[in-house]
Amino acid sequence: MPGISFDRAAGFYDETRGFPEGVPENICKALVDYTAANITTRFLELGIGTGRIALPFIKSGYDFTGVDISSEMLKRLENKLAEELELPKYRYNLQVGDVTALPFPENSFDIAIAVHVVHLVSDLAQTLKEAKRVLRKPGGCLVIAHEQAVEEAGELSPEQTVRQKWGRILAGLGSDLRKKRERAWHSEEISISYLQELGAEIEKTNLLEFELKPLSQREMANRLINRMYSSDWEHSDEIHTQAVVQLNNWLASEVENPDKPYSGKVSFRAIIARW
Repeated sequence: MPGISFDRAAGFYDETRGFPEGVPENICKALVDYTAANITTRFLELGIGTGRIALPFIKSGYDFTGVDISSEMLKRLENKLAEELELPKYRYNLQVGDVTALPFPENSFDIAIAVHVVHLVSDLAQTLKEAKRVLRKPGGCLVIAHEQAVEEAGELSPEQTVRQKWGRILAGLGSDLRKKRERAWHSEEISISYLQELGAEIEKTNLLEFELKPLSQREMANRLINRMYSSDWEHSDEIHTQAVVQLNNWLASEVENPDKPYSGKVSFRAIIARW
């Protein structure tokens, strides 16, 4: 059973999840340096999406394969690549597919990458089994990564404050779908436990830190109002409409300067599994 398709998010994914200029290249360098990859390394990205991780690898000449269940997200990536003058020299392969049943034979890749993906899959254990299956052994490496807010003095960022308020509003309206989705955010401990059962050696690391694009509380609220995050796709239109009214009232009455942009720092945190 496939996980959550981001077809409906393809048109605004880069706007809401894209990295600041230069960050994708820094992530690429950090991953290459940490894994000791070289130009002969075969990469696979699970949930490649619109290419926010993949593009620097492809442009640097690495052998890069990406799989995603969203054909619309892949079309966005293909359109980006079509604009590249060096396209004939690139070594890449894009496929629509389910990460719980990868369309590749055993021992096909050296490094598999999954960034901001494991919380969206339907079966984490099966996804990790598939990653192990298609990796070369010995020496295959799986990188599971996500951005994690670097909180200052234990305070919530303005973005987190809006998210927290939104969650409380939905809970007050009797919608527990956000809580269900939060439980789907598989903890590092669960992922590590599955990987160890599969015989992997585990390392945890923060590969780099960077500043996010500036974002105001109103902009964050508008993303929630426009259902730009998958956690808001399932509750009813009636509940969503009521929640929007309450969120707008909160912005107008309790937030001192909702249009002030803020830029928070995040770490690019990774679990590295090796076989």
